[in-house]
Amino acid sequence: MTRINAPLARLRAFLVALLVLQAAASVAARGDGWGWAFGAAGALAALMGLALAPRWFADDDGLDVVHATVSGDIVTAVDHPVTDSPLGRAMHDLAVRLEAVFTDIKNTGGTLTSAAVQLTATAEEMVKAAGDSSRRSDTAAATATQLSETMQEVSASARSMSESVDRVAVALEEMNASFDEVARHCTQATEISTEADRQAQQTSQVMEGLRRSAEDIGRVLDAIEDIAGQTNLLALNATIEAASAGAAGKGFAVVAGEVKELSRQTAAATDQIAQQIEGMRSSTATAIEHTRAIGETIGRVNAISRGIATAVEQQLATSREISGRLGSVASSSQRIAGRVSEASDGIEAIAMSVLDVTKASARTASGADQTRLNAHQLSRMAGQLDGLLRDFKVREGKFDIAAIKQGHNEWLASLRKLIRGVDPMDLDSVNSSRSCKFGRWYFGDDGQRWSSMPEFQTVGRLHDKVHEVGRAVVVRHNAGDRADAERLMTSLEGIRDELFDALDAFYRA
Repeated sequence: MTRINAPLARLRAFLVALLVLQAAASVAARGDGWGWAFGAAGALAALMGLALAPRWFADDDGLDVVHATVSGDIVTAVDHPVTDSPLGRAMHDLAVRLEAVFTDIKNTGGTLTSAAVQLTATAEEMVKAAGDSSRRSDTAAATATQLSETMQEVSASARSMSESVDRVAVALEEMNASFDEVARHCTQATEISTEADRQAQQTSQVMEGLRRSAEDIGRVLDAIEDIAGQTNLLALNATIEAASAGAAGKGFAVVAGEVKELSRQTAAATDQIAQQIEGMRSSTATAIEHTRAIGETIGRVNAISRGIATAVEQQLATSREISGRLGSVASSSQRIAGRVSEASDGIEAIAMSVLDVTKASARTASGADQTRLNAHQLSRMAGQLDGLLRDFKVREGKFDIAAIKQGHNEWLASLRKLIRGVDPMDLDSVNSSRSCKFGRWYFGDDGQRWSSMPEFQTVGRLHDKVHEVGRAVVVRHNAGDRADAERLMTSLEGIRDELFDALDAFYRA
């Protein structure tokens, strides 16, 4: 029993060592710092157990498998002919499992190396972007502060303008009242001018009547003068006849002389009256002309008064319209002042937000620096893991999954730079799913030998979709539709993750 139990105990220890090694690989695959530490410690413990295995199975026919495994030649251990003994088959199965574990660890290490490189590049871009954002935020904060001060000045100017408009509106109201008074006086002046014109016309008519009466009197005087002349002639004849009569005609001669004297006086008075009537007629004619001129002047004054009244009414209407518009301007100025004040408060809030963004950018830069350090540490641990696995000879897998992931990660990083405006990219530089390195393998003879596997087909479908959406990102960005390019980029990153999961599933299948 002792000879049987001892080998079984050693076999159990060997199995435990292999399980520890597999668990270490699983822990290491998580990618955090403690996972690598525990993984490395577990791997060393497992390898120590494997190193003792040859002493445990020195008499067993699986010793060649154990020797090959301990020496690191996992390929020889797997390819070794399987013996008929249970122990030989168990050792062969363990070698197969160990090869799978080492292969997973190797590919995981390569993936982590690629991820670390990509993470380092991303962290450096984040540091640069955070620095640019901080500088732009500082500039924006200064601009916002200056704009806030300007808005406050504009608000004060708007309030001052509102007050000035109010004063102008009051002045216009007073001017409107003055215009009303002027219009009223113009109306009264027009009425007075009209009445004066009417009276002037009446006076002109009266003077015209006087002129005609003077002419009539002149004609009467002409008749009286004619009669006086004839009377004088008759008196002269009577005097001559009285002289011829001698003493008998002496009394008649006296009468004739008196009649002659009266005729002379009548003629003289008639001449004087005629002269006065002629002067009155001349004065009347002059008065008529002056009255007519006064009437014309009054007419012109009346027309001017009506024009002034019309102009005053128009000016009054315009002034009232201006007053109304000034009221609207005053209200608008008050609203503008209020809105400007609100905008100033908003700009101050924006300035505070920009300062918060600046602080957040500083924190982002600090976090990016820490991420970069973690990425370097992750890369170093992946290198250490790769160094541990160099002593083990394992079979190459279906393809280099780490290189595939790294290549596509770098391509997506280039698309991100395109969207951020860092590096331009034209559609001709975008590979199709058949022309990229993985596409050539996939559609080549080495890849097509797996074409019947569902996992292989899923990988191909997702790989085609990755390149299709990537080309769409370039097309939309170069067309100026950055928002749609961002949306497609987010979708592309999700498809990329699905492709990587499918690659892992295909690799393990």
